[in-house]
Amino acid sequence: MNRYFLGAFVLLFFLSSCSRDDRKHSLSPEALLTELSDQWRFASTDQLADWLIQKDPSLLLVDVRSHEEYDAYSLPGAINIPLGNLLSPEDQAQLNCEEYFVVFYSNGTVLAEKAWMISRRLGCTNSFVLKGGLNEWTATILNPQEPPATASSAAFEQYQLRKAASLYFAGGSKSMEAEPFLEQKKAQPAPVAEKTVPLQPRKVEVQAEEEGC
Repeated sequence: MNRYFLGAFVLLFFLSSCSRDDRKHSLSPEALLTELSDQWRFASTDQLADWLIQKDPSLLLVDVRSHEEYDAYSLPGAINIPLGNLLSPEDQAQLNCEEYFVVFYSNGTVLAEKAWMISRRLGCTNSFVLKGGLNEWTATILNPQEPPATASSAAFEQYQLRKAASLYFAGGSKSMEAEPFLEQKKAQPAPVAEKTVPLQPRKVEVQAEEEGC
């Protein structure tokens, strides 16, 4: 058993001991471990971009990073429920899985997958993970790379869609620069140019010639 599935097993054991009894559709740890081998739980950055552009009213986007990271940068319309808060009744009430389909995201994939496991254990049947997280979002949506000339027409079509999405999301209320969720270096003040004193024309005294006798 690799480290990922060992960690998942420990998390599921913890959830099985603290989950609420009133969840009628709670998923068993065994069934959830089986689901971990499937890929259906992942949503691609292209899918998420389309949902956001279309303003899908059934989408609930959940940022599971810290409040500080969320305040520095987040995806449009996302709510913030840090991973450690997902088991609190107040934050669980925000998920409302019966009305929305939920997409969890973090900087990468690991934290979002843990959030997905918690939501599935608590009975959410329509929850997903943004594959690659904000790292993948930055690489594919904010800064899409043009495919080589030998690429297929489908690759170029995808590139054009990503370029259009990049222009759309560049108008967000928060910074959409590359790696926006990383700590930015403080901008150094521009050097002040030294003032130059204009040269004044020198006065040349012309000596009067001595008159001859």
